[in-house]
Amino acid sequence: MVSRSQKAAIAMKNWLTGSHEEDEVRDDTLAVMDEVMDDRVNIWTQLPEHIVRKISIRLPVPKLLQLRAVCKQWKQLIDSPDFPRLRSEIPSSDGTNFLLLQMNCSFLNTADDWTTLDDAEFAVHSLNIHDLCLYNPFLHNWYKLPPSILTQKEIFCRSYHRGVWSIQILSKKRKWLDDDELRILVHHPTSGWKREIPNTFGPKLRTLLSLVVDNETNNFKLITTGCAETECSCTPASCVHTQVYDSVSHRWTTAGNLPTSVLLFKTNGRSNVMHIVIGHQVYYMISRISRAFRPSIEPPDDQSRHTWTFLSFNLHNYCWTVIDGKMPFTDVMHFRTVAFERNEAIVVAQLTSTSSYDWRSSLGWKLRVYTWDRRRHHNVLTWREVPVCPPPEDERLPKLFYRQRSHRFAGSWAGQGDFIIFVSGSCWGHRALLYNITSKAWTVTDFGPRMTKQPLLFITLPFDLTLGMCPTGQGY
Repeated sequence: MVSRSQKAAIAMKNWLTGSHEEDEVRDDTLAVMDEVMDDRVNIWTQLPEHIVRKISIRLPVPKLLQLRAVCKQWKQLIDSPDFPRLRSEIPSSDGTNFLLLQMNCSFLNTADDWTTLDDAEFAVHSLNIHDLCLYNPFLHNWYKLPPSILTQKEIFCRSYHRGVWSIQILSKKRKWLDDDELRILVHHPTSGWKREIPNTFGPKLRTLLSLVVDNETNNFKLITTGCAETECSCTPASCVHTQVYDSVSHRWTTAGNLPTSVLLFKTNGRSNVMHIVIGHQVYYMISRISRAFRPSIEPPDDQSRHTWTFLSFNLHNYCWTVIDGKMPFTDVMHFRTVAFERNEAIVVAQLTSTSSYDWRSSLGWKLRVYTWDRRRHHNVLTWREVPVCPPPEDERLPKLFYRQRSHRFAGSWAGQGDFIIFVSGSCWGHRALLYNITSKAWTVTDFGPRMTKQPLLFITLPFDLTLGMCPTGQGY
């Protein structure tokens, strides 16, 4: 039989060299490999622990998550309190990552609810979290993460930030619109850490729920808006309450009300929200659309015009502020717009109709990128357009863009930092298209063979990959 140290050595060799062998090597396979084990593998079994530590602190987090599952000795090494400190002293190649999720079923009808753009896609009966794929655009590598299974019940991912999910679980004993049996969990999928949030204020399914995780302490806050009181006197058109849950105090606190002059809840229309966290400010970009509008490739008519509002919420004084100024566009459908942070500025990207052959023969729409430098113009929206190059001619692109011509982008896309990623299971299978805002370079990448002929539904999330999630208990 192969010893535990030899198993660890084989695993280290495979992961350092980028081998795509199975994550769990069976004993019979190991017995065969033992006979042909080369000198390089034997060296790993003889390395002192401090040498292994120096090597491991330079590995990307996905590699460390895999190595941690090899043996107890390596798990103790990676989980030790000194390990994060040692990693912080060397340059990191983790940076921006994108988590890829494969959905199991169709969307739910949430037309009456406040939902974020991503929540509309997350409102599914069953979220497949058995297979977690993660892409590092700096290293141009895909990684398969250990599975993160929470529950067999119906779950809704309501918000996410820095690699942490805020999930609502529905009891099968009651109807899904009944709020009494709702549970809220904050979950870190890569480590398995989770915490159930008390529902003293009774956060409802039909409210806006935003998760904010502190970059240094891992303490987190949940912001919920809407009508969360059983005997609320407000009307359905003006549910303005705001509460904040603090992981340090473990309590919900009443915050400033939403400005009713610009926002109405549950009127004749639907609100879609994107939130961007920068420091102690949470920015909300809200799109409102008439309920009569049906998404299609035609532009909306006069009776279904989009209205956009920009708000900020201060995590220090718990107050809302309306940001003056206009968006760089007006009648743009929410599924063709994404917002994210880049160098402490806010970036808004949109897909617009165009007559340019370079774009119509590729994505079918033209990608436009705008940025707002909040440090220079913090009280008013001042947008600057960033030039974008169309995808180049590439032998892989004709297949990638098959069936995309003259249609809205039939897939999911997301952005963070310098990168925007596009995936389309129905048209591209297990392929993704990446755009670098700074270098203006397009990259086609494969994240696995297509295993089924059925159309696949993929969702991409910006993801800060960390080894663990343990709030320090020291506030913001």
